[in-house]
Amino acid sequence: CTLNDSDKIDSCLNQLNKSQFNQLIVVDGSSKDNSVNIAKRYTEEVYVTEAGFVNQINEVFKHAKFEYLIGLEADVSMPENFIIEFVDDFKSKDYAAMQANIKCLNKENYWNRGLSAFYETHHKYVGEKNIIGGPNIYKTAVREEFHKELSSQGYSIDTEMAEIIKSKGYKMGLSSVTAFQHTSLNFKKFCRKYFNYGKGDYDFYRIHKNKWTYSRKAKSI
Repeated sequence: CTLNDSDKIDSCLNQLNKSQFNQLIVVDGSSKDNSVNIAKRYTEEVYVTEAGFVNQINEVFKHAKFEYLIGLEADVSMPENFIIEFVDDFKSKDYAAMQANIKCLNKENYWNRGLSAFYETHHKYVGEKNIIGGPNIYKTAVREEFHKELSSQGYSIDTEMAEIIKSKGYKMGLSSVTAFQHTSLNFKKFCRKYFNYGKGDYDFYRIHKNKWTYSRKAKSI
C-alpha cells in the first residue's frame, strides 16, 4: 500500500526485487506525487484506489493469486531472503497472522532513536502477541475473511483486525525474521504520525463503545 511515498518506494521495491516472490501488487491511495510511476518500473500490477487501508487492501483481494499474502508499506526494506524465510516461519507456527521483527536503520536524531527504542522494546521477544502491524503475513483467504468484518477505514485497522482474530479463537505472533524500518523522523513528522495513530485508537473506541462493558472501555482508554 502506498500514498505519497515517492521518497521511499524506489528503495523498498528495489530491495524486494532481490527476494523471491510470485506476485507483486502495488495499490496506491491516489497519491499526488510520483509513487505510481515509480511502482510501474517494478510491476505491471499497479492499481489506484481512494485513500484508506481498507479500500487499498480490498483491491489486493481482486488480484491476489497465491496462498500466502505478505503486506508491506513503502518505509520498509527487506534482506535478500526475507520472503522465503518469512513464509517458512509462518508455515511452522500455529498463527492466523504474523508480523516480521522490525529494526530501525535510522538513528540520527532524538525522534528516530525514540522510534528505534519503541521497536527494541516491543519486538524484544518473539512469539504470541495481542496485536500485530506490518510487515505481516496471512493466508490470503483468511485475511480476506477477517477483512470483511472491519468497520474502520483508517489507522485503527491493526487494532480492530487483532480483535477480530482473537474473537475467532485464533492466535497471532511476532517472527524472528527481520525487516528494516528506514523512516526519517523530525518533530513535525513524529507529531503527525502519532496524531494519526491516536485518532485511529479514538475511532476504534467510538465505533465499539456502545457494545462494550465499562471494564472494556477502560481497557481501551
